[in-house]
Amino acid sequence: MKIIINITLFMLGLPAIPAVASASILILYTFDDANGFTPEAEYSDPQIEFASAWESSGILRNFAGESGQAIAHNGDNVFSFNLEVSPGYGLNLDSLGFWARRSSAGSTDWIFSVNGTPKATGIDMSEASEGVQFSNVLLEPEITEPLSGEVLFTLETLGAVSGTGTFRVDNFKLYGSVSPIPEPGAFALLAGLITFAFVVRRRQ
Repeated sequence: MKIIINITLFMLGLPAIPAVASASILILYTFDDANGFTPEAEYSDPQIEFASAWESSGILRNFAGESGQAIAHNGDNVFSFNLEVSPGYGLNLDSLGFWARRSSAGSTDWIFSVNGTPKATGIDMSEASEGVQFSNVLLEPEITEPLSGEVLFTLETLGAVSGTGTFRVDNFKLYGSVSPIPEPGAFALLAGLITFAFVVRRRQ
């Protein structure tokens, strides 16, 4: 039946039903370049048309990272970046990962948000990353629908003891997949084709 459906869709000029894409790196910020440091993305998925540099609500700083350089700020601040998904595609976000480190007076917690809505809460880093040790963070945000168009990501840090405390982020990655989004009218047509294929198969 799948063969019949896919052949019919091909004859109508519609894409065949795509296989489920496996999760891969959608965007990567190592904060390194030939000059030593950059807030720009090192890699982004081909269907991500634009990915901005990282910004901060405070002064953005360049510190030593888990490897190479890391992005940092003093006190509690908000890191942010945005990207734009190609028209007709949806971004399925599975997880995010990064290395984090704080000073003894730096932020202890963080909140990851998508378009202003919190989607993941950071682990308590009051001991794990204090001093010279980086902690490897990997979490699955609570996102069930594909993201499309322009998307804003923020990483808010909390719990700093003073404004001189520091919080560093290195090797930030988003994992998931980018897949075509069928046109609204295609769903009704697809339902009819599936019914037709089912009837044909039962008559065979």
